[in-house]
Amino acid sequence: MIRRITTAFQQQLQQQPCLEQHSHASSFVHDPPPPPARPCVVLTDARRAKSDLHVLNPEQRQIHFLAIDKCLYGDGDSERCDCALIINQQLHFIEFKTSAADRNTGPGECIRQLAASICELYDREIIEPGETVFAYACVGFTREIPYNGARLREQQAILADKVSPRRIRLRFLVESQIKVV
Repeated sequence: MIRRITTAFQQQLQQQPCLEQHSHASSFVHDPPPPPARPCVVLTDARRAKSDLHVLNPEQRQIHFLAIDKCLYGDGDSERCDCALIINQQLHFIEFKTSAADRNTGPGECIRQLAASICELYDREIIEPGETVFAYACVGFTREIPYNGARLREQQAILADKVSPRRIRLRFLVESQIKVV
């Protein structure tokens, strides 16, 4: 998977360090607020925003972090999701959304950018037919407050429709935590 990414985005990765690896037991993927516009980062000290994605990695396995928005794709391309994690050869696309008033925005607002990124990487043959792809909407919800099942199924269907006819297994999650197993 990493080789396919580095080959497909060789020019961009030579210009900016958008791909890094780490194996911290606990880290947070953070989308810094503007201004200025900056790409997502991995933090190892503490959560900075309620929408940060907490990555629990108790066995300290290798994780690759790919900054997509404002790094792999320029600041003018707002169609792509914020970043992706490559864990055990699986792609986990992540889109962050929070409102200026620090109120939760809906996970459905993440779908367009997640779909665009998934389609782009599939079309570049980074995602192979039949692979499982995870799409995370990070909007400040936590595990203690599960997202409504009916609404989640509706948004999963919308996302699946947007990536169709690409043949992948798609999982849409509204989470603020990933546990690496």
